[in-house]
Amino acid sequence: MAGKTQYYTIQSIVKVFEVIETMAMQSQWELASLSRQTNLPKTTVHRILLTLEEMGYVAQEKERGHYVLTLKIANLGNRIVNNIDLIAIARPYCEELRDTLDETVNLCTLSGTEMLVMDRQRSKQLLRQDSIVGSSFSCFYSASGKAYVAFLEEDEISKVLDKIVIEAKGKITGNDVRRFRKELAEAHKTCIAYDHEEVFSGVRCVASPVFDRHRKVIATIGISAPSVRLQDEMLQKVAASVRSTAEQISKRLGSPFYPGTRE
Repeated sequence: MAGKTQYYTIQSIVKVFEVIETMAMQSQWELASLSRQTNLPKTTVHRILLTLEEMGYVAQEKERGHYVLTLKIANLGNRIVNNIDLIAIARPYCEELRDTLDETVNLCTLSGTEMLVMDRQRSKQLLRQDSIVGSSFSCFYSASGKAYVAFLEEDEISKVLDKIVIEAKGKITGNDVRRFRKELAEAHKTCIAYDHEEVFSGVRCVASPVFDRHRKVIATIGISAPSVRLQDEMLQKVAASVRSTAEQISKRLGSPFYPGTRE
């Protein structure tokens, strides 16, 4: 790595990316040549390749044993580009929703078992719940998480749930999972999900999914506000506005339809 090594630099990560960046220079590599090109020991390169292969970023050809990068790397790049476009496209709609309801609007996406805040339009209300862009919260308890996970494929939902249960270390019961599943089914039917002070005490949230041109869920639009302002009648008004905004953004992104509406 060029330049002076900083105290916080993790050398193992540096080596991994040296291997990835080198592999991107040509279509396939032998272990020995990759070791020479990166100036890393063969055993180190081999361990890195095995790890990347297990994660799906590298594949080994059966015939000659050459190592190649998979399209999963390209997909990461595409997701980054799409997210940048998504924020730019969604922002005007989120600003309009914030101005209409005078409540904080969050644009989120799934990251592991957490919902990551990609963008936020803050309410002018003195009493409000402020999320920080780049922060995250559990998809299991949040309206955004329920709205997103509800539209994943069944095997993806199972994987997310398995991770959540493992990470909870016994704090999530079978009844909790069944409740979550029930809320997912309702969210899938209505394109609206709720949390009732499950993430933050005194704060209620409403969220709806955003879809891309492939009809895949890629984000959620959500409103978070103090519970005193999101009582029954107002909650229904907010939910309708959130869903409408998510539908408009989805159409702007090229989604040919929005669940619950005619194609």
